[in-house]
Amino acid sequence: MDKMELERFQELRKAILALDDEIENLEAEKREVCSAMDTVQASSNVYPFARRVVSIHGVSSWGKKDLERIALELGQAVSRRKTLRSEYIDEYSKLDKFICGVESITLRRILTMKYIQGMNFVQIAHELENGYSSDSVRMQLNRYLEKNKQK
Repeated sequence: MDKMELERFQELRKAILALDDEIENLEAEKREVCSAMDTVQASSNVYPFARRVVSIHGVSSWGKKDLERIALELGQAVSRRKTLRSEYIDEYSKLDKFICGVESITLRRILTMKYIQGMNFVQIAHELENGYSSDSVRMQLNRYLEKNKQK
């Protein structure tokens, strides 16, 4: 595991959340493409015949071939995004397993603060509170990553 891979951690999290939003929006658009809705005025069938507005929902019949094509394309777009999301989650999980597998509590905390929480070395040194300087935190992390690069 190297720095480049670990630095993708936050980017992956944001990308997964963005894909979730895209998938939700595409699925909503797909539902709306084939549906039709209108309102009409109606009255009750018993006395007093009060007028009211009624919503009517159904399936649109105009341009049925076009609607089917659009629905199919939206479905394929959703499928592509779900595949990409799955790949991102796999990579995210791999990074998380690496960090959780670090035996040293201090190093695990440093990795978590740096790559998961996005803190800089000054913030990490302040958080550790054991007389660590930002340089000592950076050097400790670099040594660990260099030593475990081939894993």
